[in-house]
Amino acid sequence: MIEYIDLFKSQAKSLLKEYRAQNNKAKLRCQKVFGKKEDLSLMNMQHVIAKEYGFDSWNDLQSADDVKLATALIERKNLSMQKPLRFYADDKGEAMFEARKQKLMSSNPHIDFKNFQMQTPFGDFVPWLDLSYMDLSAYDLSKMDVSFVTYSDLTIWPKDASKLPPHFMPKEFLEQRKNFGLGIKNLHKQGITGQNRAVAVIDWRKLSNHLEYYQNIKGYEEYDVLPEGGDLSGTQLVSALVGKTCGVAPKADVYYYSVGTIGRAQIYYALALNKICDLHEELIKKGKNGIDAVCLLRGLLSPCFQDEEGAAEFKRAAERAQKLGIWLPFDYQNYGAKGVGCKIGGDVENFEDYELFYSKNPQRIPDEKRLRQTLCMPAGRHTVAGSDRLKSYIFSPYHANLEAYKCGLFLLAKNVQPNLSGQEFWQKALATGDFLPDVGVVVNPQRLIEALQK
Repeated sequence: MIEYIDLFKSQAKSLLKEYRAQNNKAKLRCQKVFGKKEDLSLMNMQHVIAKEYGFDSWNDLQSADDVKLATALIERKNLSMQKPLRFYADDKGEAMFEARKQKLMSSNPHIDFKNFQMQTPFGDFVPWLDLSYMDLSAYDLSKMDVSFVTYSDLTIWPKDASKLPPHFMPKEFLEQRKNFGLGIKNLHKQGITGQNRAVAVIDWRKLSNHLEYYQNIKGYEEYDVLPEGGDLSGTQLVSALVGKTCGVAPKADVYYYSVGTIGRAQIYYALALNKICDLHEELIKKGKNGIDAVCLLRGLLSPCFQDEEGAAEFKRAAERAQKLGIWLPFDYQNYGAKGVGCKIGGDVENFEDYELFYSKNPQRIPDEKRLRQTLCMPAGRHTVAGSDRLKSYIFSPYHANLEAYKCGLFLLAKNVQPNLSGQEFWQKALATGDFLPDVGVVVNPQRLIEALQK
């Protein structure tokens, strides 16, 4: 788990490295604190960092609680933002959350712990269980299927291992599933991390700040946003996309556009997409790479959305983006994919341990020729950032991360072949994937990158 203090320590070490390399900016930062004094040490750099974040000394910084450290990180981040990030959910203070934690639910009348199903507001029963804020210590969960469970780092589990699902260790599992698998972490070790690439995210909720990605956020805007605060959707998308420990492309830049219009007019989506196009052109003029892709959960280019208000405006914005070379992976007609998840007891690195999220119906399985044209990507049963604290995590069983994975893997591919188009990427991913009967072609990130490097 990332700790706040580790971020400050890392910055001090980086500053020392730059200072010793005679970097002018680093030297000026040090001179503001130590004047013309030379031969500065790591301890001196820690003092500089502390002063820059508003603390009197490094000791003062080290003794500060998480609330002050989190606030200092976000406030300094805002100095580099055209529009400041806001505090949502409990970002303003983990102390507020600690009080709520003492009142964890010990029961939920909508959850049946005998049959392991939950009743919806419409009276239906579904297998998806949200156990994020529950004290489960009194229950026998040995027959529960974790594939359908959302839980957080604060969920309280039975101490008796016999009351847990077989071979399930909640804390260890939560940490292990930060890895998307299939060789992604090996690519990161090779330096293929999405560095110097950029992606824009359009989501229908405000974004909660989180240590997984706060340094990756380079721009943030809101359009017609709903009054609620941070929500899992944006937090989950961004952490799966660029999270330091749970993301596909942990060094990529993100520009986030919050559009609170789900189920309503598309005009604000069009506005956001046109802003992204403007930003792309601006970045290109500055000699940068521009925006590589747009991550959006709604398939607004699909025929089923064309009767919505603002659909024509969004289509024109999409055509503009495509002409600029920005990839729109939510164009399902060309880039439809299936989300797969690793089995609970499976090896995330082994494609044969992946399966579709819903039970297979033999009558609905396409023929093999069609399956070999169906690209499957890890999209759930993955640990992502939670939206309630700046260092919270949840295990998400849903296949909500598919669009994030598409964009993240594309950014890694652009690291080795900068002029790669979305269509070329898609065809290469299909050609280098592993075929899984009754499922489709499971993406093979390592083989894909190797093919692009030739």
